[in-house]
Amino acid sequence: MGRTLYIEPVSGASGDMIVGALLGLGLDFPLFRRKLLSSIGKSVKAEISLLKVDRAGLAAGRFEVVAPESQHHRGLSDIRKIINAGTLPASVRKKAIKVFTRLAEAEAAVHGTNVDKIHFHEVGAVDSIIDVLGACLAFEMLAPDRIICGPLPLGSGTARTMHGSIPVPVPAVVKLLEGQPVIFGGAPCELTTPTGAALLAEFAVFGAEDVSGTLVSSSCGAGAADFKGRPNILRASMFECGKAGRVSDEEIAVLETNLDDMMPEYLSALLPALIGAGARDASIHHILMKKGRPGYMLQVIAMPGDVPRLAEKILAETSAIGVRFRRERRFVLERKQVRIRTSLGMLDAKIVRSRDGSISRVKPEYESCLALAEKAGLSYYAAYERLKAELAKL
Repeated sequence: MGRTLYIEPVSGASGDMIVGALLGLGLDFPLFRRKLLSSIGKSVKAEISLLKVDRAGLAAGRFEVVAPESQHHRGLSDIRKIINAGTLPASVRKKAIKVFTRLAEAEAAVHGTNVDKIHFHEVGAVDSIIDVLGACLAFEMLAPDRIICGPLPLGSGTARTMHGSIPVPVPAVVKLLEGQPVIFGGAPCELTTPTGAALLAEFAVFGAEDVSGTLVSSSCGAGAADFKGRPNILRASMFECGKAGRVSDEEIAVLETNLDDMMPEYLSALLPALIGAGARDASIHHILMKKGRPGYMLQVIAMPGDVPRLAEKILAETSAIGVRFRRERRFVLERKQVRIRTSLGMLDAKIVRSRDGSISRVKPEYESCLALAEKAGLSYYAAYERLKAELAKL
């Protein structure tokens, strides 16, 4: 149901290939360009263009970034500052920061260090930053209900980096795509870059799932190289699936582990940490374990691409020695994060729409409501009821 974006990584994936393909699905490029260039603030300079090129006889869009800078060595905090200095919506900036955080975690894991000590090289350049921001902005503008990516070819051979020659796929790509269906090989070169892997791991569900529905539009994004006898492209297609409505069908992952040897206080602290790490929901349930021992079941709802990272976090921050997981499908109503002006100030809220498109409920977000309550000298309950009454009039 709803709109499905289907990505076919014919020759792998990179940030510029993804953006080039998404732009061909009907986005207004001049508007996209203005928004994107404003998103990097005044700290860096760049020019972007969308070129029509030929790849093994197929027409494709080539997204190009020209930046006069020479600085590539940026840490995660530097990239956060560049992203937050711009004027893109908070939702887009948050997505871009999550992609770079995912990249930093992968690099830290393969280099045996921590996120704060990671300095991006190629990925820290302005063109890579703009590729990630551009992809996040394009996903936001297209607003698909779900994104599916076909099996991803990674390439083979070796690549030269600032650390010397390393195997392809590079270690960060392998780490980013743990648990996903991939193809080692496909060509004797790098087909999927760390930026491309991080974007797809963050936004897409991987698999060979059939997609049916009305094909609305299709477009190809071109890679930099022009292979002989093989189109160096990534194709994106938008489908309208089922009747127009406000209920979408998506795949999720459920992670669980049973615990009987941890203090409850530790588990309570774990829940917000898991949400902050990308879990969609997390809860703790009382259970009766073997030999009559009372225990707890930790359950986490996540997107499939986040399973390896969240499982590692659970194993690192609990006494668990194993985490089970499964994939399920769920129906969800359309919901959207918004900022609304109220009598107490600007409030972050969630709007939920019913199947016919009408607003079924508007719910204040806890942290935003609490901040307004403290500022106004009200109890949380009093502030919530007041805001809820105002929102009911929308």
